[in-house]
Amino acid sequence: QFAHAIRRGVNMAYIVENNGVYGLTKGQFSATADRGSKSKKGVTNTDNPIDLVGIALQLGATYVARSFSGDKKQLVPIIAGAIQHKGAAFIDVISPCIAFNNHAGSTKSFDYVREHNDAVNRLDVLTGRDPIEIDQDPGTVQIVEQHDGSRLALRKIDADYDPHDRLGAMTFLQKHSAQGQIVTGLLYVDPEAAKIVVNAGFDMSIVTWTETLRDGLFTSARLAELEALGTPKAKFFTDVNRASLAFARETEGLDGSLHPDALTCAVALDESLILESEDCVVDVETLGELTRGYLSVSHSILPDIEVADPALKRRPPNARVIKRIDQAGFFAAMKQALL
Repeated sequence: QFAHAIRRGVNMAYIVENNGVYGLTKGQFSATADRGSKSKKGVTNTDNPIDLVGIALQLGATYVARSFSGDKKQLVPIIAGAIQHKGAAFIDVISPCIAFNNHAGSTKSFDYVREHNDAVNRLDVLTGRDPIEIDQDPGTVQIVEQHDGSRLALRKIDADYDPHDRLGAMTFLQKHSAQGQIVTGLLYVDPEAAKIVVNAGFDMSIVTWTETLRDGLFTSARLAELEALGTPKAKFFTDVNRASLAFARETEGLDGSLHPDALTCAVALDESLILESEDCVVDVETLGELTRGYLSVSHSILPDIEVADPALKRRPPNARVIKRIDQAGFFAAMKQALL
Protein backbone atom coordinates (compact mmCIF):
# COMPACT_ATOMS: atom_id res chain seq x y z
CA GLN A 1 0.00 0.00 0.00
CA PHE A 2 2.69 2.48 1.05
CA ALA A 3 4.96 1.77 -1.93
CA HIS A 4 2.18 1.89 -4.53
CA ALA A 5 0.55 5.05 -3.12
CA ILE A 6 3.86 6.91 -3.16
CA ARG A 7 5.13 5.67 -6.55
CA ARG A 8 1.81 6.57 -8.20
CA GLY A 9 1.95 10.08 -6.76
CA VAL A 10 -1.43 9.83 -5.03
CA ASN A 11 -2.48 13.25 -3.73
CA MET A 12 -2.54 12.38 -0.04
CA ALA A 13 -0.72 12.89 3.26
CA TYR A 14 0.69 9.49 4.35
CA ILE A 15 1.66 9.61 8.06
CA VAL A 16 3.38 6.71 9.84
CA GLU A 17 3.43 6.55 13.65
CA ASN A 18 6.77 4.79 13.90
CA ASN A 19 7.33 3.15 17.30
CA GLY A 20 9.57 0.30 16.15
CA VAL A 21 7.35 -2.39 17.66
CA TYR A 22 4.13 -4.24 16.94
CA GLY A 23 2.18 -2.79 19.85
CA LEU A 24 -0.95 -4.89 19.40
CA THR A 25 1.13 -8.05 19.85
CA LYS A 26 3.07 -6.49 22.72
CA GLY A 27 6.56 -5.58 21.81
CA GLN A 28 7.67 -7.64 18.84
CA PHE A 29 10.23 -5.85 16.71
CA SER A 30 8.74 -4.15 13.68
CA ALA A 31 10.54 -3.71 10.37
CA THR A 32 11.62 -0.21 11.47
CA ALA A 33 13.27 -1.32 14.74
CA ASP A 34 16.92 -0.31 14.92
CA ARG A 35 19.56 -3.03 14.78
CA GLY A 36 20.93 -3.59 18.28
CA SER A 37 17.85 -2.29 20.12
CA LYS A 38 16.44 -4.47 22.93
CA SER A 39 12.86 -5.53 23.58
CA LYS A 40 11.17 -5.46 27.00
CA LYS A 41 12.28 -9.07 27.44
CA GLY A 42 15.89 -8.17 26.75
CA VAL A 43 16.05 -9.70 23.27
CA THR A 44 18.40 -7.90 20.91
CA ASN A 45 17.24 -7.09 17.39
CA THR A 46 19.70 -8.48 14.83
CA ASP A 47 17.90 -7.27 11.69
CA ASN A 48 18.63 -4.08 9.80
CA PRO A 49 15.77 -1.54 9.86
CA ILE A 50 13.75 -0.38 6.89
CA ASP A 51 14.22 3.37 6.37
CA LEU A 52 10.79 4.63 5.35
CA VAL A 53 12.07 8.14 4.59
CA GLY A 54 14.71 6.74 2.24
CA ILE A 55 12.12 4.56 0.51
CA ALA A 56 9.72 7.52 0.13
CA LEU A 57 12.49 9.54 -1.52
CA GLN A 58 13.40 6.68 -3.86
CA LEU A 59 9.76 6.11 -4.84
CA GLY A 60 9.32 9.76 -5.85
CA ALA A 61 7.38 11.35 -2.98
CA THR A 62 7.23 15.10 -3.49
CA TYR A 63 6.99 16.02 0.21
CA VAL A 64 9.07 14.04 2.71
CA ALA A 65 9.55 14.77 6.41
CA ARG A 66 10.35 13.13 9.73
CA SER A 67 9.52 14.41 13.19
CA PHE A 68 9.13 13.35 16.80
CA SER A 69 5.70 13.10 18.44
CA GLY A 70 6.95 15.06 21.44
CA ASP A 71 8.10 18.03 19.34
CA LYS A 72 4.76 19.68 18.61
CA LYS A 73 6.38 22.93 17.55
CA GLN A 74 7.96 21.10 14.62
CA LEU A 75 5.40 18.37 13.95
CA VAL A 76 2.23 20.49 13.69
CA PRO A 77 3.41 22.72 10.79
CA ILE A 78 4.91 19.69 9.03
CA ILE A 79 1.52 17.94 9.10
CA ALA A 80 -0.26 21.13 8.00
CA GLY A 81 2.17 21.47 5.09
CA ALA A 82 1.62 17.84 4.07
CA ILE A 83 -2.15 18.31 4.02
CA GLN A 84 -1.88 21.41 1.83
CA HIS A 85 0.74 19.86 -0.47
CA LYS A 86 -0.48 18.79 -3.91
CA GLY A 87 1.06 15.37 -4.49
CA ALA A 88 2.34 12.40 -2.48
CA ALA A 89 3.36 13.64 0.99
CA PHE A 90 5.01 11.32 3.52
CA ILE A 91 5.80 11.92 7.20
CA ASP A 92 7.69 9.48 9.42
CA VAL A 93 6.69 10.33 13.02
CA ILE A 94 8.93 8.80 15.70
CA SER A 95 6.27 7.90 18.25
CA PRO A 96 7.33 5.96 21.41
CA CYS A 97 5.07 3.06 22.41
CA ILE A 98 3.96 2.95 26.07
CA ALA A 99 1.98 -0.31 25.80
CA PHE A 100 3.82 -3.39 27.13
CA ASN A 101 3.72 -6.00 29.97
CA ASN A 102 2.75 -9.19 28.17
CA HIS A 103 5.45 -11.59 29.33
CA ALA A 104 4.84 -15.30 29.86
CA GLY A 105 3.85 -16.27 33.39
CA SER A 106 2.22 -12.96 34.27
CA THR A 107 -1.35 -13.20 35.44
CA LYS A 108 -1.86 -9.75 34.01
CA SER A 109 -0.77 -10.73 30.49
CA PHE A 110 -3.28 -10.53 27.67
CA ASP A 111 -3.07 -14.27 26.96
CA TYR A 112 -3.63 -15.26 30.61
CA VAL A 113 -6.53 -12.89 31.20
CA ARG A 114 -8.28 -13.86 27.98
CA GLU A 115 -7.99 -17.56 28.78
CA HIS A 116 -9.64 -16.97 32.17
CA ASN A 117 -12.06 -14.24 31.19
CA ASP A 118 -15.74 -15.02 31.62
CA ALA A 119 -16.90 -11.45 31.24
CA VAL A 120 -19.37 -10.39 28.54
CA ASN A 121 -16.70 -8.19 26.96
CA ARG A 122 -12.94 -7.85 26.92
CA LEU A 123 -11.20 -4.68 27.97
CA ASP A 124 -7.49 -3.89 27.88
CA VAL A 125 -6.25 -1.17 30.23
CA LEU A 126 -2.96 0.59 29.52
CA THR A 127 -1.36 2.64 32.27
CA GLY A 128 -0.87 6.30 31.40
CA ARG A 129 2.53 7.91 30.95
CA ASP A 130 3.57 11.51 30.97
CA PRO A 131 4.01 12.86 27.42
CA ILE A 132 7.57 13.31 26.19
CA GLU A 133 8.00 16.87 24.96
CA ILE A 134 11.06 18.74 23.74
CA ASP A 135 11.87 22.28 22.61
CA GLN A 136 14.78 21.89 20.19
CA ASP A 137 16.64 24.60 18.29
CA PRO A 138 17.39 24.12 14.57
CA GLY A 139 20.77 22.59 13.80
CA THR A 140 21.13 20.88 17.18
CA VAL A 141 21.21 17.28 18.38
CA GLN A 142 19.07 16.37 21.37
CA ILE A 143 19.07 13.07 23.26
CA VAL A 144 15.52 12.04 24.19
CA GLU A 145 14.98 9.29 26.76
CA GLN A 146 11.88 7.19 26.16
CA HIS A 147 9.66 5.53 28.77
CA ASP A 148 11.51 2.22 28.50
CA GLY A 149 14.90 3.85 29.09
CA SER A 150 16.07 3.73 25.49
CA ARG A 151 17.37 6.93 23.91
CA LEU A 152 16.89 8.71 20.61
CA ALA A 153 19.41 11.13 19.15
CA LEU A 154 17.28 13.64 17.24
CA ARG A 155 18.98 16.08 14.89
CA LYS A 156 16.80 18.97 13.80
CA ILE A 157 17.78 20.33 10.39
CA ASP A 158 19.41 23.75 10.14
CA ALA A 159 17.34 26.82 9.37
CA ASP A 160 19.19 27.21 6.03
CA TYR A 161 18.70 23.55 4.98
CA ASP A 162 17.58 23.28 1.34
CA PRO A 163 14.58 20.90 1.10
CA HIS A 164 14.49 21.00 -2.73
CA ASP A 165 17.40 18.61 -3.39
CA ARG A 166 16.23 14.97 -3.44
CA LEU A 167 19.75 13.52 -3.77
CA GLY A 168 21.05 15.94 -1.16
CA ALA A 169 18.32 14.83 1.26
CA MET A 170 19.26 11.17 0.83
CA THR A 171 22.95 11.96 1.36
CA PHE A 172 22.16 14.07 4.43
CA LEU A 173 20.08 11.24 5.95
CA GLN A 174 22.77 8.62 5.34
CA LYS A 175 25.51 10.86 6.77
CA HIS A 176 23.73 11.44 10.06
CA SER A 177 22.36 7.92 10.26
CA ALA A 178 25.99 6.73 10.30
CA GLN A 179 26.44 8.95 13.38
CA GLY A 180 23.45 7.35 15.10
CA GLN A 181 21.27 10.43 14.64
CA ILE A 182 17.65 10.62 13.45
CA VAL A 183 17.13 13.69 11.28
CA THR A 184 13.88 15.61 11.78
CA GLY A 185 12.29 18.42 9.80
CA LEU A 186 11.03 18.95 6.26
CA LEU A 187 13.54 16.83 4.35
CA TYR A 188 12.33 17.18 0.76
CA VAL A 189 9.58 18.88 -1.19
CA ASP A 190 9.33 19.16 -4.96
CA PRO A 191 8.71 22.86 -5.73
CA GLU A 192 7.17 21.93 -9.08
CA ALA A 193 4.67 19.44 -7.62
CA ALA A 194 1.92 22.04 -7.35
CA LYS A 195 2.09 22.51 -11.11
CA ILE A 196 0.81 18.99 -11.78
CA VAL A 197 -2.82 20.14 -11.95
CA VAL A 198 -2.05 23.29 -13.93
CA ASN A 199 -0.06 21.33 -16.51
CA ALA A 200 -2.53 18.45 -16.78
CA GLY A 201 -4.10 19.90 -19.92
CA PHE A 202 -7.77 19.83 -18.97
CA ASP A 203 -10.08 22.85 -18.86
CA MET A 204 -9.89 24.83 -15.63
CA SER A 205 -12.32 27.24 -14.07
CA ILE A 206 -11.10 29.04 -10.95
CA VAL A 207 -13.28 30.52 -8.24
CA THR A 208 -11.09 32.92 -6.24
CA TRP A 209 -11.33 33.92 -2.60
CA THR A 210 -12.57 37.35 -3.69
CA GLU A 211 -15.75 35.83 -5.13
CA THR A 212 -16.15 33.57 -2.10
CA LEU A 213 -16.17 36.56 0.25
CA ARG A 214 -18.62 38.54 -1.86
CA ASP A 215 -20.93 36.05 -3.58
CA GLY A 216 -20.63 32.97 -1.34
CA LEU A 217 -21.52 34.67 1.92
CA PHE A 218 -24.60 33.64 3.92
CA THR A 219 -25.63 36.31 6.40
CA SER A 220 -27.20 35.54 9.76
CA ALA A 221 -30.63 36.25 8.26
CA ARG A 222 -30.05 33.78 5.41
CA LEU A 223 -28.83 31.08 7.80
CA ALA A 224 -32.01 31.60 9.82
CA GLU A 225 -34.04 31.23 6.60
CA LEU A 226 -32.30 27.93 5.86
CA GLU A 227 -32.85 26.69 9.42
CA ALA A 228 -36.55 27.49 9.07
CA LEU A 229 -36.78 24.78 6.39
CA GLY A 230 -37.03 22.35 9.32
CA THR A 231 -35.31 19.41 7.62
CA PRO A 232 -32.53 17.38 9.32
CA LYS A 233 -30.09 18.48 6.60
CA ALA A 234 -30.97 22.14 7.09
CA LYS A 235 -30.56 21.88 10.87
CA PHE A 236 -27.18 20.16 10.55
CA PHE A 237 -26.02 22.70 7.97
CA THR A 238 -26.97 25.75 10.05
CA ASP A 239 -25.55 24.29 13.29
CA VAL A 240 -22.19 23.71 11.62
CA ASN A 241 -22.13 27.10 9.91
CA ARG A 242 -22.69 29.08 13.05
CA ALA A 243 -19.07 28.20 13.81
CA SER A 244 -18.13 29.31 10.28
CA LEU A 245 -19.99 32.57 10.87
CA ALA A 246 -18.00 33.22 14.05
CA PHE A 247 -14.76 32.48 12.17
CA ALA A 248 -15.66 34.89 9.35
CA ARG A 249 -16.47 37.63 11.83
CA GLU A 250 -13.21 37.16 13.68
CA THR A 251 -10.86 36.80 10.71
CA GLU A 252 -12.53 38.79 7.93
CA GLY A 253 -14.89 41.13 9.79
CA LEU A 254 -17.85 39.69 7.86
CA ASP A 255 -21.39 39.11 9.08
CA GLY A 256 -21.93 35.75 7.46
CA SER A 257 -20.61 32.23 6.93
CA LEU A 258 -18.25 31.39 4.08
CA HIS A 259 -18.89 28.56 1.60
CA PRO A 260 -15.99 28.33 -0.89
CA ASP A 261 -16.38 24.60 -1.59
CA ALA A 262 -20.15 24.72 -1.98
CA LEU A 263 -19.89 27.77 -4.22
CA THR A 264 -17.32 26.08 -6.45
CA CYS A 265 -19.45 22.91 -6.71
CA ALA A 266 -22.57 24.94 -7.51
CA VAL A 267 -20.79 26.71 -10.36
CA ALA A 268 -19.51 23.37 -11.72
CA LEU A 269 -23.04 21.94 -11.67
CA ASP A 270 -24.81 25.01 -13.07
CA GLU A 271 -22.75 27.40 -15.20
CA SER A 272 -25.71 29.76 -15.48
CA LEU A 273 -24.67 30.99 -12.01
CA ILE A 274 -21.57 32.56 -13.60
CA LEU A 275 -22.33 36.21 -14.36
CA GLU A 276 -18.86 37.28 -15.47
CA SER A 277 -15.59 35.50 -16.26
CA GLU A 278 -12.30 36.14 -18.05
CA ASP A 279 -9.77 33.89 -19.79
CA CYS A 280 -6.43 34.22 -18.01
CA VAL A 281 -3.00 32.64 -17.76
CA VAL A 282 -2.67 30.72 -14.50
CA ASP A 283 0.54 29.24 -13.14
CA VAL A 284 1.99 28.17 -9.81
CA GLU A 285 4.60 30.49 -8.33
CA THR A 286 7.68 28.57 -7.20
CA LEU A 287 10.37 31.26 -6.89
CA GLY A 288 9.37 33.47 -3.99
CA GLU A 289 9.91 32.55 -0.35
CA LEU A 290 6.50 33.77 0.81
CA THR A 291 4.39 33.09 -2.28
CA ARG A 292 5.74 29.65 -3.25
CA GLY A 293 2.80 27.42 -4.15
CA TYR A 294 0.32 30.28 -4.68
CA LEU A 295 -1.45 30.72 -7.98
CA SER A 296 -0.19 33.51 -10.20
CA VAL A 297 -2.93 34.92 -12.41
CA SER A 298 -2.42 37.35 -15.30
CA HIS A 299 -5.14 39.63 -13.97
CA SER A 300 -5.51 42.31 -11.31
CA ILE A 301 -7.83 39.95 -9.44
CA LEU A 302 -4.86 39.23 -7.15
CA PRO A 303 -3.29 42.70 -6.87
CA ASP A 304 -1.41 42.00 -3.63
CA ILE A 305 0.61 39.10 -5.12
CA GLU A 306 3.34 40.07 -7.53
CA VAL A 307 3.61 37.80 -10.56
CA ALA A 308 7.09 36.28 -10.44
CA ASP A 309 7.20 35.42 -14.14
CA PRO A 310 7.18 38.64 -16.25
CA ALA A 311 6.32 36.58 -19.34
CA LEU A 312 3.13 35.24 -17.76
CA LYS A 313 0.86 37.71 -19.56
CA ARG A 314 2.39 36.87 -22.94
CA ARG A 315 1.42 33.19 -22.76
CA PRO A 316 -1.89 31.93 -24.18
CA PRO A 317 -4.76 31.66 -21.65
CA ASN A 318 -5.14 28.26 -19.98
CA ALA A 319 -7.95 28.88 -17.50
CA ARG A 320 -11.19 30.74 -16.96
CA VAL A 321 -11.21 32.94 -13.87
CA ILE A 322 -14.72 33.56 -12.56
CA LYS A 323 -15.16 37.19 -11.57
CA ARG A 324 -18.81 37.39 -10.49
CA ILE A 325 -21.40 34.81 -9.42
CA ASP A 326 -25.19 35.01 -9.01
CA GLN A 327 -25.42 35.16 -5.21
CA ALA A 328 -29.21 34.85 -5.13
CA GLY A 329 -29.09 31.88 -7.49
CA PHE A 330 -26.44 30.20 -5.32
CA PHE A 331 -28.59 30.66 -2.21
CA ALA A 332 -31.63 29.25 -4.00
CA ALA A 333 -29.62 26.20 -5.11
CA MET A 334 -28.40 25.61 -1.55
CA LYS A 335 -31.94 25.99 -0.22
CA GLN A 336 -33.19 23.38 -2.68
CA ALA A 337 -30.40 20.98 -1.70
CA LEU A 338 -31.33 21.19 2.00
CA LEU A 339 -35.02 20.34 1.55
